[in-house]
Amino acid sequence: MVLMHTVVREKFEGKRLAGLLTKTGLEFAITEGLKVVFYCPFVSSYIKRHPEYEELVSTSGVKNE
Repeated sequence: MVLMHTVVREKFEGKRLAGLLTKTGLEFAITEGLKVVFYCPFVSSYIKRHPEYEELVSTSGVKNE
């Protein structure tokens, strides 16, 4: 599964929606048995803060940022 970018409109910033979007995507990957490739710097920082999701990160072929 590829996570390209999280986008939250300015009026909703600071309400933890990007984190909720990221967590929901990662939990979906767990449910479906998928590995994750990401290009979004927010997803990268989220996974660093939540190492329980590190096992989902794909190491085959595509570089995660």
